[in-house]
Amino acid sequence: MPQRPGAGSNRRHHEEAPSRTALLRIALAIGRQQARDAPAFAPVITAKTLAACIDPPTLALGVISAPKNVDRRARMRASRDLLLRDDPCSATLTFILGHRSMLTDQEAGVLDDEHAVYGDIALLDAHDGTKSGVSHGGRAVAEKALAWFVHSVSAHRAPFTCKLDDDTLPQLPNLVADLKAMQSEVPQPLSAYYGVQVYRMWDWSKVDAGGDPNAACGPHGDDGPPQRSATLLKHYRHARPGGRCEKATGPYMFPDGSLEIIGREALVSIFNSTRVRAYATRHFRNEQPPIWTHEDAALGAMVHREVVKRKLPITYVAMPRWERNVFWVNWAEERTLIHGNVLWAHYTRSAERSDYVTGAYLGTSGVERDPFECVDCKAAWGWTPPHPAVACCSKKSPPVRKPPPTAGDERPAACGLGESKALLQLGLFSPYADVDERYKLRAALAEMQPARRPSESQAAIPLVESCFILGIKPRSNPTSPFNVRAWLYYEAGRRGDVDLSPLEAGGGTWPIRGHYSMSWWQRAVQHAAGPHPARFYALGLVDVLLALPRHELVTILTPLFVAAPPPAMLVANRTRGVAVYRAQDMQATLKGDGGDGLHGLARREAPGGLRAIFGRLV
Repeated sequence: MPQRPGAGSNRRHHEEAPSRTALLRIALAIGRQQARDAPAFAPVITAKTLAACIDPPTLALGVISAPKNVDRRARMRASRDLLLRDDPCSATLTFILGHRSMLTDQEAGVLDDEHAVYGDIALLDAHDGTKSGVSHGGRAVAEKALAWFVHSVSAHRAPFTCKLDDDTLPQLPNLVADLKAMQSEVPQPLSAYYGVQVYRMWDWSKVDAGGDPNAACGPHGDDGPPQRSATLLKHYRHARPGGRCEKATGPYMFPDGSLEIIGREALVSIFNSTRVRAYATRHFRNEQPPIWTHEDAALGAMVHREVVKRKLPITYVAMPRWERNVFWVNWAEERTLIHGNVLWAHYTRSAERSDYVTGAYLGTSGVERDPFECVDCKAAWGWTPPHPAVACCSKKSPPVRKPPPTAGDERPAACGLGESKALLQLGLFSPYADVDERYKLRAALAEMQPARRPSESQAAIPLVESCFILGIKPRSNPTSPFNVRAWLYYEAGRRGDVDLSPLEAGGGTWPIRGHYSMSWWQRAVQHAAGPHPARFYALGLVDVLLALPRHELVTILTPLFVAAPPPAMLVANRTRGVAVYRAQDMQATLKGDGGDGLHGLARREAPGGLRAIFGRLV
């Protein structure tokens, strides 16, 4: 039975399987390796960059986004800039948003500003945004996906068009190489329909009669081609006379939505058809339920209907599930980590996941690829094609190329309050889960730190040693959740500025008593009395800093980064709290008197945040 937090020894309570501890070390080691391998510079690809391209890109990617997803778009651009730094014209990103009338003035203004720089925002005929009365969610995603394919018919000349969401990162150099090779390895490559394929049926009789537009029929399963599929057999049973799907078309296959690519000839034939364009217009203008929300199955049904009714050629390219992509990253599951065969990774919506996936891609760009192989659809997959101009192609299971490490023994380096002799020790307090906020503040700090040309005698003395201090509440079971802890170890390795000491004290487990800003102040007092004191000590709250207007943030942080806090920051104030101390004042001030020393500081610090703490400056 677990002991209550803080009671007794807790040694047994901290124990965790050695394999899990080793995985934490692997996450740390991978982060450090990526930090060493990261390019020193990647040019930002802007609208001006793309305007200079002579030939069309191999791949035009349409990314389904939402007005509020500014950070996701920024991370996708940054990943693209790094991966295509040697070939920026090979692929383009276009972020797909809804019609301008659906957006608030603020949302439209943000998107206009982005487009002015990058030229990559498309406002199409689809629902979107947060304006009152606008239906979005599943409807918006479905309409934007269809609108992108219709728009692409005339918007670009790329031989391949891709649709993905803004929480998916493609391995662009390797994906482009795969598509280039596909043009000589599969029949009718410009009619290819490429992705992780799954099976479904669709009842067009309901849709055409004005009924439910979400007319998918039969079971949904992940067991698509190229392997034999139990779900496909169920669909064939349901399609028999008297079956639940006897009026439905299919079974047909379609990419599962994590990423789908269509060749230009198929794109133009299908998404420029009168039938498909009328479908898009009708559902965008629809103001009454039922509302169309079934995105990927419906897109696949539209493709299948045009292929069947008009006997269009098409080549289904089935990428084996989990062999050429990952749907998520979990440090406890080796198959979910990025290796050399991965062409896209899903669920990369947070900053550290995007950081990891992009860093891993940099290490696997240009690896050997496997050729496509085409088979008899019925004999190999068990699926009967609707006519002879339909081809089925895939790849054999590959050897794992450039796998991630499977063993690690590294330990986190000390972060902050060390022996660097920095003039300022800056602690940045952040709840452990606020990873996106930490990445935002890193970017702000990088912009604010002044360029310094120290004399030789000063060269070894850094101005500031900053470190993110993790706020961690106590847990009754310190060994869970493992994956959250592993991401913290990766972040510490990759960025080198996260204090993992509260986790390391328990061998990587959560601290029994929790960890708060008070813990940092206590350590700072000891550091100030040690052999390598800083001149100043400061503690900032990440969420409050980011909430400040930009000019206030600059006003607060700039003096810190020249290691010369003004006197207003150095006056102890019992009613407001003080966040900056001189080393010689640390012992006397923070020990306090009358019970209002360190603990009083903690009470005053919490409610007012930095706006109160540094109120004298702004």
